[in-house]
Amino acid sequence: MSDTNTPETPGGGMGDDMQEMFLDEAEKDQLAKAAERADAEAEQERAELGESATPKRPWWKFWA
Repeated sequence: MSDTNTPETPGGGMGDDMQEMFLDEAEKDQLAKAAERADAEAEQERAELGESATPKRPWWKFWA
């Protein structure tokens, strides 16, 4: 009886690596979307409070 976790061919292990890579990429995408939602919610809260969406920089920092 062979172990089902180890590939029988040298190229068989590539699928596990690709699956892990895809899962990592999906997790990063999910975190990015969560961050975008949080930013949108924060921007909406600022708008409801009457604050500007983007903080204004002082004029003397225009060239910085």
